Amino acid sequence: MENEDASNDKPDHPLGVVPSLRLSSGRVENDLAEATPRTPKKGDAANPIHIRDPDLGDWTSKLVWWTRALVAATVISTVVAGFQWWELQKAGAQTDKTIIQLNRQADAMQANTRAFVFLKNLDRRTEPFGDDILIKWLYTWRSNGTTEAKHLIIRSNCHDEIMGKELDFSRWPGGDSPAFIGPDTEQTMVGCETAASALKSLDHRNTGRSDDIRYWFFIFGKATYDDVFGASHRLEYCYQVWWDNRRIDLGFELIPCDGVNARHNCADEDCPND
Repeated sequence: MENEDASNDKPDHPLGVVPSLRLSSGRVENDLAEATPRTPKKGDAANPIHIRDPDLGDWTSKLVWWTRALVAATVISTVVAGFQWWELQKAGAQTDKTIIQLNRQADAMQANTRAFVFLKNLDRRTEPFGDDILIKWLYTWRSNGTTEAKHLIIRSNCHDEIMGKELDFSRWPGGDSPAFIGPDTEQTMVGCETAASALKSLDHRNTGRSDDIRYWFFIFGKATYDDVFGASHRLEYCYQVWWDNRRIDLGFELIPCDGVNARHNCADEDCPND
């Protein structure tokens, strides 16, 4: 009884199976092998996540090969694209240089051939006018270049005004005077006329006046025309008569406008907006 109780008091084997020690050693080993759980290995049917595929190794090798080929093709395409981009950049820069050079040549050709109209001289001529002397202003216009100045219109005006007041370049009492000046030629025409007595009166009116409120006699005007290349042009001129009976022959000299009206001696984009 004691033996039986002693055997019943033995703890259970942790694997749940008590091997019999009375069996031979071979049997003991078999019992232990059967009682010990075994971890499934790759390739065992007992491994639930393993799929047996005899072609898996060959398919994987092909996938690796194609992946490497794709990477190599991508690298080659990138290199070729970069080379093509570089060549396009070189071609584009060369094209830009060529265009700039051609534009400069075209501008130089137009500058040498297009008409450029300007006031070459502004002289005076006098003639008897009863008890007075009539002063006529002679405008000599010239057109440089080898082509015609098209739609040429010349406007002129003259009157006395205070030095500090800006002249009106939008009103022309004499109206528009269409003119024709051939290429590389000049033409003289009569413009403003005034009596010597009128100029002499300015000297008396200016007695005691400072320069900023001094009366001047202004001769001014402008010319507009188109060149054969379709561009429009404008030229403005402005002169003032300095009258001094005591110093100057016939009482005056002609000088370019000063002060606020100096900007009207200009051409094209240098001229102020109307």
